[in-house]
Amino acid sequence: MIKQYFITFLTLLSTVVVAQSNNSVVAEVDYFNATRYAGARNIARTSDGNVIVVFEPASAYTDANMEIHYVTYNAFFNEWDPAVPLSQSLNNSTGIPAIVADDEGRAFASWKELVADGTRDMVFSKWESGSWSTPVSADNIDNNAGVGTINVGHDNDLYISFSIWNDPAVFDPNIYVSHSSDMGAHWTTSNLTSEYPTPGELPFNYMDSDIAPMGESGMMAVWEDKPLPETNQYEIMLSTKAEDADWSTPEIISPILDGVPQVARYVDGCTPRDEALSIYELGGENYPLAGQSAMIYYDNGTSKVFSTFMNPFYQFPLDDQDTLVSSVLNFFEVSRGQSVLVVDDDNKWNNESVITEALTGLGQTYSVFDCGDIGGLPTDIPTVDTLVAHDLVIWFTGDDGVLDNLALWDVQDIDNAALVSFLDGGGELWIVGRDWMYDRFGPADAGTEDSYAAGDFCYDYLGIASYDSQTYTDADSTTGVTQLELVSGTGFSGLDPLTWGNAGVRDGEPTIATDPSGNIHMASYRADGSHIEYRKYSGDTWSEPVRVDASADTVFVQRPNIAIDPSYGIYITWIEQNDAGIYNVMYRTSPDGGLSWNEVTQLSDSEFANASNYSIKNATIGRKVRSAGIGFGGGADVIWTQADDNSNMGYYIMYGNIPYVGAINVGVDEEAVMIEGFELLTAYPNPFNPSVSIDFQMPVVGHLTARIYDMNGREVATLSDKSYDQGHHTLNWDAQGFASGIYLVKLATPEHTEISKLTLLK
Repeated sequence: MIKQYFITFLTLLSTVVVAQSNNSVVAEVDYFNATRYAGARNIARTSDGNVIVVFEPASAYTDANMEIHYVTYNAFFNEWDPAVPLSQSLNNSTGIPAIVADDEGRAFASWKELVADGTRDMVFSKWESGSWSTPVSADNIDNNAGVGTINVGHDNDLYISFSIWNDPAVFDPNIYVSHSSDMGAHWTTSNLTSEYPTPGELPFNYMDSDIAPMGESGMMAVWEDKPLPETNQYEIMLSTKAEDADWSTPEIISPILDGVPQVARYVDGCTPRDEALSIYELGGENYPLAGQSAMIYYDNGTSKVFSTFMNPFYQFPLDDQDTLVSSVLNFFEVSRGQSVLVVDDDNKWNNESVITEALTGLGQTYSVFDCGDIGGLPTDIPTVDTLVAHDLVIWFTGDDGVLDNLALWDVQDIDNAALVSFLDGGGELWIVGRDWMYDRFGPADAGTEDSYAAGDFCYDYLGIASYDSQTYTDADSTTGVTQLELVSGTGFSGLDPLTWGNAGVRDGEPTIATDPSGNIHMASYRADGSHIEYRKYSGDTWSEPVRVDASADTVFVQRPNIAIDPSYGIYITWIEQNDAGIYNVMYRTSPDGGLSWNEVTQLSDSEFANASNYSIKNATIGRKVRSAGIGFGGGADVIWTQADDNSNMGYYIMYGNIPYVGAINVGVDEEAVMIEGFELLTAYPNPFNPSVSIDFQMPVVGHLTARIYDMNGREVATLSDKSYDQGHHTLNWDAQGFASGIYLVKLATPEHTEISKLTLLK
């Protein structure tokens, strides 16, 4: 009787459970970085069908300290259960959670968290039988952990890759990996960048990395780094770990610096009006804008303004930063006892420390006014009373790179009335940044200048007669100045001319996944042309990059994520901006391990941008792609943060599903060991009609099968099933009578499998 009731209950359950809905709301958040970066995956589906999302909701969500929350999907009711705290930090200091599931019903999460000794450790917790274990530290070093991500290696070993990004005098900024072979009870931590490329230095505060198993027992870590400190060249680095071995010295996956011309660094150019003084001039007499100043001092008889057009944080030589600040103070005759106000107007980037640290080192008294931001936009402006209370105002605009983002021009993008009143009262002002003129006036027309005359703020107070934007390549193909010359007789001493080498190409935001044969597949972002690239690592070489997105080079794309299903289907997501300025989540899939690709598809449906101009942020994809199960039609799980007026907190975390696409179901042995030398050399001609020759290399005497499959995984021909001598061999397939299309050839020995695509054209 009990058995009969149980069967009845299961029958009822099967009628209630429906497929998980696409584009469903997971949780409300007030923080657009609730999902994070390329490697740090926030969603996982366990082998028993549970879906778990971990996220950082921000303090306003909790009305207390920052906490990591998690959400689970309830397949019975076809909805997401309410968010529940997973961890609570001491002082609003948790962040950047990541999660991965194994094939035994467990999930593993990591995040950074402030601990009792005042540092931020990587923290680990295990989900098993519906509950989380007590969080423990997942590293054995003193650190200030930044972005981290977690993955499961061979034999269920756990690996967490993360960056440390704080002050080198306190912590050592490098890329690290923590490893546990006992389900997170004990961890050992390795420094991957202690020798190369730039030990103790990372190009970004929030460095992203990713990690995945490879081969029989190895692991690979990838991240974006800047191999040469004197350039802005960013490249993808990799380090590998074989069983019972240390991590290898990092290598550059694609050395894009080699052979790239020395593209000039750009800087806006301004011509001073009469009686204004040039401190730096655009260098090189052959430069089209030679003679225009990039650094101007102007005394109009009442106010004194020093305008600087380079951002010390990015472009000014490190040895010269303190010297520049000291020279400006001397130029204004500001003594240590006088008061200096630093206006922090670079909004969310917070690079003003290049000024404040120099002032501190000089023993100069100062205070800071923070203009605040809502997603990068200023929210506050210092009043006249605040400005006049100081002997010198240093207005730090930084390098925000977005129009209308500076309080210098007022929040409404008009002349700042308080600043004008301050200057009319005899104020002294130093404006420092890179593109603060561009923020107000935008790019000048090609080959022309924006000119100013009496009555214009730039002319009357800043001493600027004309302006030519060099923030981006102009239509006249001018790409910027290669050098800034220091004009003699200005009182500035000890400063070298500013020179820049290669402006660089950004090849970064790497994300990796492993296929059933142990090969590594990677998606990354390429800045020149702004596109998403795909590469495959097989054996010891990378394939040539394949462009995945189909957007124009002028369309902004960002933050790829990649996952692979058990049948060699590849899933790559990214965010992409449309003509209306709205971002959406896009994806592209391959059914056959990257041999062919389906069309680009839009996953999200955002048509809204909020007041801070945000729509979609940071889509991430679950590492494990599952086949169909109860309440789930199979495929890749994706989440992203989406701005929405209907959300009480401004943003939703959204869920979307990419249908299962894997088509290679040919019994590949996932535990196969690669035998060095075994190789499917080539298939020729390819495309072919009606026959094709298939070359392969046997390293030793052994048995080999060669079979042909269609794209549905059905075997359609057997070419060989016998023993072969060591050496080179050739097989032939006569496809007379077969329909045109794509076929797969699978060559297998007891130790290894190779699969390649064949295209029959009739």
